[in-house]
Amino acid sequence: MTDLSMHNVKRHQLMTDLEYVRCPLCGADDARLLSIQKGIYRIVKCRLCRLIYLNPRPTQQAIAALYDEAYYKDPKVGYPDYLKTHDRYRDVIAEIFKERLQAVSQLKKTGRILEVGCAYGLLLDFFRKNGWETYGVEISKSSATYAQEELGLNVQNMPLQDADLPEKFFDVILMLDVIEHLPDHKIVFDAVRRVMKDDGILVAQVPWELSHWEKALLAIASGKKPGTIEPDAVPAHLLFFTPRTLRLMLEKHGLDVFKRGSGNYGRIRERVFPPSVDSRYLLGRVLKTIYYRLGLRRALRWMAPRLKQGSGIILYAKKRL
Repeated sequence: MTDLSMHNVKRHQLMTDLEYVRCPLCGADDARLLSIQKGIYRIVKCRLCRLIYLNPRPTQQAIAALYDEAYYKDPKVGYPDYLKTHDRYRDVIAEIFKERLQAVSQLKKTGRILEVGCAYGLLLDFFRKNGWETYGVEISKSSATYAQEELGLNVQNMPLQDADLPEKFFDVILMLDVIEHLPDHKIVFDAVRRVMKDDGILVAQVPWELSHWEKALLAIASGKKPGTIEPDAVPAHLLFFTPRTLRLMLEKHGLDVFKRGSGNYGRIRERVFPPSVDSRYLLGRVLKTIYYRLGLRRALRWMAPRLKQGSGIILYAKKRL
């Protein structure tokens, strides 16, 4: 069987191997339907805690099949070619890496840092070059192998909860665009608390999808209700957070948020997939033209992170002792 055929089989498995779940945040079984994506995936919102999540969702076996080599090379599964994208937009990615280093260095000057879901290890390599002792875990074998063999990084190819890491070892733990993928938060955050120093810091970032003001505007311009457009990565993203529900998720698992940051999410993705002004509706085309082509978006995106309204949610937390 060719690689492409195998990828198609795995994609079909993802579409058919599903499980129903209670709300991953509060455990309630009372959610209203927001939309159905790709003809099968139901996006629902818990009536009790207001978390938005996928239900039914891929089983854990199907999720494991998702994060093979195709996830970092096939945009229909996850990313377009990850390494080629990095090379093409190297200057922009360097700016993003510098911003991450600066934000972390304001809280911890240096020390041991662990990145959960480190992909090819490019950010870890940047931190290492700036004086940090770096470690990573990554469930994709191909990307973990690249980090190990090409960059010489200490990266384990397994979930965090299975990794061989000392207790109370890390000054900083990065979970960047990871938490929305997790099927079992308790087991992962238990591991985070185990390996984090008592004065350590967790940096958690997720995309603010569906309920973000920019997504609401896009929905209206597309002739849809806010919260009903397709999220960025279904079915890879199992949860769709707001600042409130992400904070509640961390607090539920013994982590206390002490600072909130904000950024404009998807700066690279938008270069790979430029926003379109196409719309079936005349009003939609007019609104999109004003927003994307006449500078309104640029002004709002400059202002949004300063008001903590950027499309990337960043929370800094310490473990509850």
